[in-house]
Amino acid sequence: MSITRNEHGNYEHKATNFVFNQEKLVYGKQVGSKVLPLTASDVENCKRHSFKYLDESLAKPETTAPQDDEEEITYEEVEEEVEEEVEEEVEEEVEEEVEE
Repeated sequence: MSITRNEHGNYEHKATNFVFNQEKLVYGKQVGSKVLPLTASDVENCKRHSFKYLDESLAKPETTAPQDDEEEITYEEVEEEVEEEVEEEVEEEVEEEVEE
């Protein structure tokens, strides 16, 4: 299992985008510059990978709605941001491999 510190300072499993705390428990999912709470689907994915996770990190309806001072974003915006970040990461990995 490869968990590395990402550009946001979080310990992330790149294949799943899961973010781990110091106790090696998954507490969220890195999406762009934000860490989102785990969904039921994420929990199932944690189980498939044998990752332990924090129960309180599960998304609750009231925590996923934007607060008054937060801007609502669409799924497409998040997906686009994630795709851009993945492309950047792949480019960085290719550059590192070329340098070796």
